[in-house]
Amino acid sequence: MILKGVKRSVPQIVYGGVDGTVSTFAVIAGAYGAGLDERMTFILAAANVGADGFSMAVSAYLSARAARKRRPRWMAAVTFSAFCILGGLLIIPYAIDLAITMSRLVTFLMSCGFAITSFVIVAAIKSRVDKTTLWVSIQEVIALGTVAAAIAYFLGDGLERLIS
Repeated sequence: MILKGVKRSVPQIVYGGVDGTVSTFAVIAGAYGAGLDERMTFILAAANVGADGFSMAVSAYLSARAARKRRPRWMAAVTFSAFCILGGLLIIPYAIDLAITMSRLVTFLMSCGFAITSFVIVAAIKSRVDKTTLWVSIQEVIALGTVAAAIAYFLGDGLERLIS
């Protein structure tokens, strides 16, 4: 019974997990590119996880209701949970930095490591559903996340230079 519920929830896990990781990674990369300190990056990334996770849950709920799918609340809850768990992994280094100060680069690189871990987790789940090999799925998800993070980094860096 539980396995059936998990299998039916895979699309929401992938949807929430990919977006949670990509958007949180983009916030962190943009903040790093702009030269923001770890404390400010933690605040922005944590706010992103909570607010964007809620937004994704609302979107999942409304789209499930519009498509007359069963259990829209469950779909919203799974989307929100996947977003917050996988996106939340990336802010762990910034939470640690609040307790024991690390260099900006070390904190950012640790977050990058958590991002890769999160991408691999969601890619493994995704590959089971779309019948792609694990390696192809990992490459696809990491490429998506890397492009989003690079865009955010360069926008953060460029905007910081522009307004300074």
